[in-house]
Amino acid sequence: EQFTIQFNKADPTELKEAFQFLITELMTILSNLTADILPTTLEEQKISSAPVLMAYEYLLKERKLGGSEESRMASALGQVYAYLGLLRSGEARVSWFRQAEEAFNRAIQRAPFNAAYHYALAWLYQEWGKVEAASPYLKNATYLEPQNPFYRFKFGKNQFKLGKKQ
Repeated sequence: EQFTIQFNKADPTELKEAFQFLITELMTILSNLTADILPTTLEEQKISSAPVLMAYEYLLKERKLGGSEESRMASALGQVYAYLGLLRSGEARVSWFRQAEEAFNRAIQRAPFNAAYHYALAWLYQEWGKVEAASPYLKNATYLEPQNPFYRFKFGKNQFKLGKKQ
């Protein structure tokens, strides 16, 4: 309901990048489930707004049903909401970021040992200007994947911004 209201207010050209990302995420998820019947690239398909909306409805239904891919679906929704928030300003931006925050938290609840979900929430907080809130999630991502130099760098950069030394 809220998505429909905000979607109708949005300029279709602003949503292009977010929908492209959604299609890419859906293709990744679906290709893992049915690798032998899906095309290997997005260029093999003609993408229009109707399939994107159907895909979004599928994500919402899957989220409500708590399917086996719940954490991946929640993370994908969180990323879409975050990118939609980046395209907006003011209260609309905050609204999208809140939805993204809820989706990323749901992904972390379903898969607490997935470093990418912790990093995604930290990234959202940084984009939102909540550097302090990002810190524990960057720390978690670093602990969960200590061999990942990207997470270590981002955690160190976050600590530097906060003026902390470790």
